[in-house]
Amino acid sequence: MSCVICSSETVLAFKSKLALAVGSDCSLHKAHLEIKQCTQCSHIQKKLDSSYRNSANKIFDEFNIYELSEGLEQVKFQDKIPKTRSSILINNVKDSLPQSGSLLDVGTGNGAFLQAFSDQFSDWDLFGYDLNENFKNRVTNISGVRDFFCGELENIENRFDLISAIMVLEHIESPGAFLKKLKSLLKKDGVLLIQVPDLGQNIYDLVVFDHVSHFNRENVVTFSRKLFEHVCLPENQIPKEITLLLSQSSGFSRELKIASEELSCGSVNFQGFENILEEIMSIDKKTAVFGTSPIGTFFGGLLGDNLAFFVDEDVSKIGKQHLNKKILHPNEVELNSTILLPFPPSQAMEIQKRLPSLKFIVPIS
Repeated sequence: MSCVICSSETVLAFKSKLALAVGSDCSLHKAHLEIKQCTQCSHIQKKLDSSYRNSANKIFDEFNIYELSEGLEQVKFQDKIPKTRSSILINNVKDSLPQSGSLLDVGTGNGAFLQAFSDQFSDWDLFGYDLNENFKNRVTNISGVRDFFCGELENIENRFDLISAIMVLEHIESPGAFLKKLKSLLKKDGVLLIQVPDLGQNIYDLVVFDHVSHFNRENVVTFSRKLFEHVCLPENQIPKEITLLLSQSSGFSRELKIASEELSCGSVNFQGFENILEEIMSIDKKTAVFGTSPIGTFFGGLLGDNLAFFVDEDVSKIGKQHLNKKILHPNEVELNSTILLPFPPSQAMEIQKRLPSLKFIVPIS
């Protein structure tokens, strides 16, 4: 099997012993994780065979976006304040954007990014695109939305000042061809906004089954530079994620603070990752999990019968059930409870500081 980035040979880097994976919609699936790594560019990706594609298609066929929060976007904490990913992302890049223009949001889902953009940029013409029309009515009711597209991207006749692809590229089997399609839909000085998970910060991204590619800063920037003359990595980034602005024009990012060009991310510690999974599976007492994200869901599945409950700071989820276990607010947790914290070290430390009264277990590779 060849690399989806450079078409070179790949080798098997990791195969899970347990048939357990999670979809990006927080659904558990009985499937082994098989991870391949490119021998030339070191890109990390899933083993793309018929078994993988059948399982991934099943996830997409049954996909239920933001089910626990009843369609509301995932909440992230910035300076201890809960905000949606889209609102944080827009704040991080808004200095590069004019007050008016046209935006196409690719993979728009239920329109969360369009809604957040509309809230901040009322003079833009907004457009949504997705593979199906499940949320067409919801999207077209957002203020500023002019049209909703479905089907082949090549059939879209409009050209746009800005195209966004938020948490999309990691799902694509041919990311180069996909970016070329989006590039063709941009105006001459148009900008492409890409958001992907950052494996360099968060090795747990490997467990999300429908993520074909696992990018880090170094390889996604190198890859993007083969297709766009100007690649901007903004200084302000969402934890565990990568924001990129791509364009053929040099002037689009002049108002943004740019991140350091130090992009080297080092190698992925697959042995350490396997050690973490074995550590969690060896837990023999009732343990809670912090967070109901795909990663939290996966670790809840690993705990099996020893999963006690979930803890979440998103008030829209409190009192509901996930994996048949109750979701509690941190204030509701008994002080003697043990809570698994499946986050990268820096983020885990931040949560521990914010909630010092709770007893956490932080997996160490």
